[in-house]
Amino acid sequence: MDLRYTPQERAFRAEVRGFIDANLPADTRQRMVEGRVPTKAQTVAWQRMLNARGWAVPD
Repeated sequence: MDLRYTPQERAFRAEVRGFIDANLPADTRQRMVEGRVPTKAQTVAWQRMLNARGWAVPD
């Protein structure tokens, strides 16, 4: 079994990381760094950004 990432998987990982770096609001990022749960408003705002990107994630 080959567990190495494919070039496509590595490219997608880089895309996701770039999107997060560019779009995750600083206050939300700080709460998460501190180990705190984002507020409902922060979560809704982030989900809207993900939805706009086409990365909707039902929970």
